[in-house]
Amino acid sequence: MTPDFFNQQISRLKVRFGDKSFDSEFVKLIGREVSDMSNDAFMVLVDRMIAERRPHEKPLVSDFREMRKFMEQERFKREVSETAAVIDGPMSANVQEALGRAGYGGCRSVKDAFELQVLRNQIAKAKGEP
Repeated sequence: MTPDFFNQQISRLKVRFGDKSFDSEFVKLIGREVSDMSNDAFMVLVDRMIAERRPHEKPLVSDFREMRKFMEQERFKREVSETAAVIDGPMSANVQEALGRAGYGGCRSVKDAFELQVLRNQIAKAKGEP
């Protein structure tokens, strides 16, 4: 992300939440948290912060971190689903064997394996596992 673009988005946040909410040290911390995001991704993050918070509910650095992670997970799921749709025809014996070795025996497709892993992750999260 370019510094000018970052500053433009911070200006948008200042309009919504007030200049005092975004002092220079706080802005530096946000910058560290989102530095690896693209311009488009950061703009979507700022759009969501503005849309989903009341003007008096200033976002914290942890809110930027959580939103970034959530957006990365959404992107990953979308990419996996798109990839699975492309290769989800009849699987070769090699793909079936690889899924079995990876702990997805019985899955009939890459999409099934992905959905199984999503469920495993949800169960682990509910149990408080990392």
